[in-house]
Amino acid sequence: MINMTNIAHQKEKALLLIKEYISTAKSAFFTADMGMLSWYYLLKLASKNLLRSFSRTSITIGAIASGTAAIVFLVGFAYGLQTIVSDRLIQPNSLRLADVQSNSTALQLDTENLEKIRNISGVVAVAPAISMAGTLKFNDSKTEVIIVASRNAYMEYSNVSLVAGTFFSAETEAEYTGTTNDITGLFTEVVGQVAGVSTTSAQIKTGDRILDEKELNLRIQDGSYVPLRSSPEISSPILGYIKGSILDMYAGTTYWGDAYNSSGVQGRAYQDELGNWFGKWILIDSALVYQETVPTVYVPVVDESGNQAPLKGYISFENVAVLSNDETNSQKMLDSLLEDQGIVLGETTDSEVASDSSVVVVSYGEESVASDEAALLNSILDTNEPVTSEQSVTSAIVSIPRTEGKEVIISTGLLNIWELQPEDVMNKTISLGYILGGGIIPGLNGKVSTEELEYTVIGVAQQDDKPIVFAPLSDLESIGVA
Repeated sequence: MINMTNIAHQKEKALLLIKEYISTAKSAFFTADMGMLSWYYLLKLASKNLLRSFSRTSITIGAIASGTAAIVFLVGFAYGLQTIVSDRLIQPNSLRLADVQSNSTALQLDTENLEKIRNISGVVAVAPAISMAGTLKFNDSKTEVIIVASRNAYMEYSNVSLVAGTFFSAETEAEYTGTTNDITGLFTEVVGQVAGVSTTSAQIKTGDRILDEKELNLRIQDGSYVPLRSSPEISSPILGYIKGSILDMYAGTTYWGDAYNSSGVQGRAYQDELGNWFGKWILIDSALVYQETVPTVYVPVVDESGNQAPLKGYISFENVAVLSNDETNSQKMLDSLLEDQGIVLGETTDSEVASDSSVVVVSYGEESVASDEAALLNSILDTNEPVTSEQSVTSAIVSIPRTEGKEVIISTGLLNIWELQPEDVMNKTISLGYILGGGIIPGLNGKVSTEELEYTVIGVAQQDDKPIVFAPLSDLESIGVA
């Protein structure tokens, strides 16, 4: 059993000790030995002395604070400046490096030219690298990345620092010595010609017809509105907007015009000797157009009689699918089926009415035009061949014959997008696909995509602002690019 008497005695003893400690502390603060001042008296004397001359006290305290702050600022500024100079301006070997780049097809930094640079007096080493776009798949996410095909020497000279992992192994570093897939002959362009324009002929200009390109059959993406311009120039007036439909096919011819941003290569299809870029445009002879009254609201453009009159103009390749011969034939077959069944699909003004019970009119004013057309198309094609259309660009898909050394190094910027840590991706497998175009392949009128290959992540580089993947240069050597 608990001894209550003992507990009460211990409690009383603890209280006495606390009181004794407080009494001792109070005595030490307020009293002092003979000939000495107590702490209380010293603090009282100091406070009265400071308050008696408040101006002098304020100036003294302000000077001490300002001096301390100045010292802290200068020391911090000096250390920061030292870091900037050492890490960014004076990198290892920065005064001994020369960066040589070529973004034009006029001068290719191929093996022959690299050898010429290597033979220049004073050049100790040459570290090639090829930068391009690509796609990366990791787990369930797919990301567009910047791929730098290189070797360890390039990363060393570029001062690439790793936060995890290692650089490429000897197997990955090894030059490719097997059979090379030459992709420069994938396209039908003649040597000395780019996209139907001879480099030895007169300079092209906006409005020129593209040589050696046949008439196109195309379809505009369903539900989109493509601007029809008076000339193949970005600044030219917009005559109206062509409404995309899965049932409408247009015929057009290609012309040179201003460069523009596009998902394919048509927006920047040719660069002349002066560095000027030209894009491909399509001339459509006849198309019904709409006018944008307010954003996202379009009304038909009509003539004096209230009917839509077809207009002639230029459109870009954005939201445009170029139809193959099979797709064109299927579209013609569909038109024939519609005609045989007495079905007419078209946009009408509010003044138009359906005068024949056998004619189905899809009014533009209805919000369900696209869905109605799609439903009607599906009902017609239940017993016929389906009509399909995909975005068509000048492209090819090639395979990389090199099978060994599948290692990559990714940047911390890519990890920031995924919200992952380096340990989450180390030694994991990713799928990587290369997209080659522009000045990488001489005479290329389009783009080349490689089959997606699996790579192992062996390192993470410190690069927070860009999603970069360092890949083996030997893989591109195996398809004749490097």
